[in-house]
Amino acid sequence: MALLLPLVSEGAVTNFIWTGAANPGAGNARWNRAGNWTNNMMPVANSVGGLTNTDLTFSGSLKLAPVMENTYFIRSLIFDPSAGAFTLSSQGTEMLRIGSGGILNQSANTQTILSTLSLSNSQTWNVLAGDLNIQAGVSLGANIITIVGANDVTLAGLVQGSGRIVKQGGGDLLIGGASPNIYSGGTVLNDGTITLTKVNALGSGPLTITSGTLNLGSFNQAVGLFSMTGGTVSGTTGVLTASGYQVQSGTIGAQLGGSGSLIKSGGGVMTLATANTYSGGTIINGGTLAVNNLTGSGTGPGFVSINSGGTLIGRGSISGVITNRPGGTISPGAGIGQLSTGPQFWMGGSRFRWEIEDASSTAGVGWDLLNISGTLNVQGTAGNQITFDVASFTLAGNAGDAANFDPYQSYLWKMVQASGGITFMPGEDETTVFNLVTGGFANELDGGIFSLSLGNGGQDLYLVYTPVPEPDKLSLMGLAVCTYIYGRRFKRNWTS
Repeated sequence: MALLLPLVSEGAVTNFIWTGAANPGAGNARWNRAGNWTNNMMPVANSVGGLTNTDLTFSGSLKLAPVMENTYFIRSLIFDPSAGAFTLSSQGTEMLRIGSGGILNQSANTQTILSTLSLSNSQTWNVLAGDLNIQAGVSLGANIITIVGANDVTLAGLVQGSGRIVKQGGGDLLIGGASPNIYSGGTVLNDGTITLTKVNALGSGPLTITSGTLNLGSFNQAVGLFSMTGGTVSGTTGVLTASGYQVQSGTIGAQLGGSGSLIKSGGGVMTLATANTYSGGTIINGGTLAVNNLTGSGTGPGFVSINSGGTLIGRGSISGVITNRPGGTISPGAGIGQLSTGPQFWMGGSRFRWEIEDASSTAGVGWDLLNISGTLNVQGTAGNQITFDVASFTLAGNAGDAANFDPYQSYLWKMVQASGGITFMPGEDETTVFNLVTGGFANELDGGIFSLSLGNGGQDLYLVYTPVPEPDKLSLMGLAVCTYIYGRRFKRNWTS
């Protein structure tokens, strides 16, 4: 049997340029009319999988609705700077198979593709000057689409395959349509925005965010492992459910669900800004986790473990049990504020950081307040103390002198309140288990001292400031003593 060779050699790339200049009566906008292409050279329809040596360039403003009658294998689909707003479609079920050259829109106009696209290689879609609107399905195969550029790309059809979508550039990737997407290779957001307008638009694979914004809106999404090293996740009522959450920095303002756990690592700050329902617990291994939700529990119903190198802060609420382990830190507020939690355990070697900016204000407003629903179980000892770190800030939020502090006035600042009381190990109390560090308090003390004290039947923990008398008062006291002694002597002598 004779071997059938493709009509176009794989060695050389041929660029076919659409001008749409054919006589309207001669095939109208069909791809197979040579007159629609420069030099009457139309692309060759073929069914040779992997043939990627043909580029198609659409230019000009004539016949802006080209129709394919066959499936085409091409390397690149290009819209040159002169291209009008094209709409590419198929006569029937024909599809366009695109190779390593991908899609490039150099025109300021939006280019619309109604034909099904199939990737034969990993590729880049560059929306350099105008938007790209893909209304039909996209079959990734095992390939990767990397979307770049400052303009927008819309995927409104079914996306399937084992490949991956990577979003770069400052534009918006809008993923919508009717049916949930079923691609499994995952989604990566490195820049710009991904906006979701249907349920399960991200397929079943892992979701990775390094920068940019993922907007769930009101649409629930179920993905594999969620990883985040920067950027923002936002939404209204949409819930993101992942097998697990591995986060370092950024802000999550959409609800996280599922049975997985959230693990915070690295040196950055991760902010949870809304109520969450994931139930696998929260582990802080490094950096800072800020819990700033206004309702519900920012860390779901599960436990929170602050491990060595990790810090928990925030102005929100946490319902689960918190354990502050050796090397871990808890500090109410993000700045000055109140953090409300469930029961807590403080182990020896852990740290509590307390900040103040206005000495005459109220707890949770002028200085930090930790509000515990349940018991604070203090498990430090005199030989394995818990560091109690005090720091002052200006009203502008900078490290420095707290406002309205008088070094010659006594103060009693409530720092912790626990509805179930504050308990200690046998033989220990607040005077033995805490290492009170006040070097971060910038105001002049003039000899005054700090100490810790329990109050309200053992439910509250206070920082106490005790001044020494003012110099003038000391002088007056000394004068009064001298006058008293002299008077006694004078009286004795006068009497005698």
